[in-house]
Amino acid sequence: MVDVEYLQGLHVVDSALWLDAPRRADLCFLSHAHPGRPPGRARKVLTSEITARLLGRALDPATTLLCPFQRRFTFGNLDLWLHPAGQLPGSAQLEAVREGERLVYAGPARLSPGGLVEPGRILACDRLLLPAELGAAHHRFPPRAEVGEELVAWARAELGRGRRPSLFAPELGVAQEIGAVLARAGLQLRGHRRVRAAFRALAEAAALELPGVASPGGRGGPDEVWLLPLPARAPVSAPNLPNEATAIAGEPAAEPGAARRWGVERAFAWTCRADREELLRYAAGSGARSVVLFHGAAEELAAAMRAQGLPASALATPSQLPLFPEAAPDAAS
Repeated sequence: MVDVEYLQGLHVVDSALWLDAPRRADLCFLSHAHPGRPPGRARKVLTSEITARLLGRALDPATTLLCPFQRRFTFGNLDLWLHPAGQLPGSAQLEAVREGERLVYAGPARLSPGGLVEPGRILACDRLLLPAELGAAHHRFPPRAEVGEELVAWARAELGRGRRPSLFAPELGVAQEIGAVLARAGLQLRGHRRVRAAFRALAEAAALELPGVASPGGRGGPDEVWLLPLPARAPVSAPNLPNEATAIAGEPAAEPGAARRWGVERAFAWTCRADREELLRYAAGSGARSVVLFHGAAEELAAAMRAQGLPASALATPSQLPLFPEAAPDAAS
């Protein structure tokens, strides 16, 4: 049997394997690169090659085990496979098999199209681990094409009024996806140094063709949108410019009253991860005999799954991880 427990991080019982754990561990699987949150202290780290490239100096090459997708990796009495998660280039789901029982840790899996990589796929398993940060009833994100049209229309309308559109977004993932939407519409991008660094890192690590992002210095153009990192906590900190229009894009925009709370004029809900509907779809499609939810709205989502006849339960996680750990940016950088 492959079981899991929470001990200041997700742990596979009767093994030295931990899953995206912030604590010290013998072997920790990293499902994706997360800016602003250093990997937990581990003797060895298991991850994909692209994730390791994105994390750069945060990982020690001597203790990092790079595992290609769909290739078996044996650790003790566990057979392990990595599968694409569909969130970011290099993001991975973990499949673990012990004595014929199959556990899947879906991590940041995203099933819908419109991202930087192909969508992840549902993996059949006996036991399924799903994060529930986006499991609340209001975490239903509209189609990205629809939100992209709204973003472009907002930017063009503000430019037409002689205002500078400034958009705050998570610098890795969301910023690149919405930047591509804006660039395809013929808008120019200018960004904070952290946003520019994330564009460069992702383009180099995954060999992606991403739109160019100019630095804040120099003369602004008539069709420019500024991209700024979304800080850890509301409200955002932006230069006090009379002709600036501000908005946020990302997961916090799905929360009720997001624009008012963050001190901006508009909020565009956008995520690179599975939302509530995709989590429900994954659980139903996996055929799992046990669905274990953790973090966020785990209890609420487990109840919704049980109402649909799915064998779901919430894993007790007394020490919740912060959802948005990035430091507040200096918007003028």
